[in-house]
This record gives sequence, structure tokens and C-alpha cells, in this order.
Amino acid sequence: MKDWDTALDNSGHVPGSDLLAAGWEKSAAAFRASHPKLDIDVPYGPTPRQRLDLTWPAGPPQGLAVDVHGGYWL
Repeated sequence: MKDWDTALDNSGHVPGSDLLAAGWEKSAAAFRASHPKLDIDVPYGPTPRQRLDLTWPAGPPQGLAVDVHGGYWL
């Protein structure tokens, strides 16, 4: 019989994964500090989790790149 709790525990299989979130927070703060043209937590729907961040270029926009992060189910 498969142990699904262990099989689906992505972080549990990565040594040092407990330290990753702190690194992500530092990287995100550095990115925000180096990009002055940001719109953070822009609502696109009625619920609190329906938010997006926009990073604007230094000059006129010439296209659009979309990064959708869905995380993982646990």
C-alpha cells in the first residue's frame, strides 16, 4: 500500500527545504527594491486571494509576459 502522505510531501524530500521560504522572501524584497515601477496586490476579483502583481518596464511596454504560479496541492 502506498503512503500518500510521504509521496506527496514535496518539501520532505528536499534537504534544507525548511530554509527555502526565508530565501524566497529575501529575493522578493530585493527584486521589489530594484524595480521602482511595480503595482503590488492589484485585485482582479472579489476575494482576498484574487490578487496579482504587475512589473512595469523602464520604458514603454512592448509586450506582455505572464507568469502563473499555482504552487502544489498537499
